Amino acid sequence: MSNIKTNIKLLVFSVSLISMGIIAADEEIVEAEIEETEEVKEYIQDLVKDFSLFEGFFEAYQDPETSDIYLVIEE
Repeated sequence: MSNIKTNIKLLVFSVSLISMGIIAADEEIVEAEIEETEEVKEYIQDLVKDFSLFEGFFEAYQDPETSDIYLVIEE
């Protein structure tokens, strides 16, 4: 009987360790995605800094050299 209790305790302990590892991995993935999103936003801000901004239903940026228009669409 005590052997079964010991095995159950080991099983619970193992599952706890595994789940903590999964949670830690998920947090690292989320942090990496946040950093990547911030880098993309900074890149876009640098790209359109000389463009004309038109605000409306969508934000639109117009390239003064080529007259191309870029829309900002939120996820």
